[in-house]
Amino acid sequence: MAPTSYETDHNKGGVSVLPINGRKFVVGLRWQALKSSVHFMRAARQYGKDHDMDIVVIREGLVTQGGFVSKKSGVTKEMYSAAAVLVDVLGQSWLAVFSLKNGLYYLLAADKGAVIPDSDIVGSEDKIRSRMMELNAMFEWTDDQIITPEAWSFGGVEKQINLLLTPQNTKKKHKLKQLTFGLSKAEWLRYGTVAAA
Repeated sequence: MAPTSYETDHNKGGVSVLPINGRKFVVGLRWQALKSSVHFMRAARQYGKDHDMDIVVIREGLVTQGGFVSKKSGVTKEMYSAAAVLVDVLGQSWLAVFSLKNGLYYLLAADKGAVIPDSDIVGSEDKIRSRMMELNAMFEWTDDQIITPEAWSFGGVEKQINLLLTPQNTKKKHKLKQLTFGLSKAEWLRYGTVAAA
């Protein structure tokens, strides 16, 4: 069966929005490891300030990561990170390519539960194939960790992105949030609890 295809709303500065199952998923975030797992929002704010990025999604795991983007790219904090959802759904380590409309493809890869930088991208078949081959040479994935269009004859299996980016799989933690200066409510509560203890 041919995969269901999805068209991007726009593509500004490498950032695309995929409307799927009534929600909008952002692709093309800049993924950065946040050195402090305790004060990660402080680290995220500093990175955003240094790189002119004002929206982020946080992934907590073995490595705490921030997926950063500028609101100048046309995204809003009501949107979700496609990568953040897919890593939670697909597991720790894998390489995936999904078909979109108009000859475009979405590439994403994860290692040990973290999004691999420069893998959260939409592009032409040539661009995505090239990056896929680079990643495949850098990491060791088994066939059951590879998702690619069947027509590519690359191995692995084909999956439809609309069956993964579902409302059931999409959580509040996958939603983009505005980077604000000063402490967040969660940080105030955390510090307040520590102080009280």
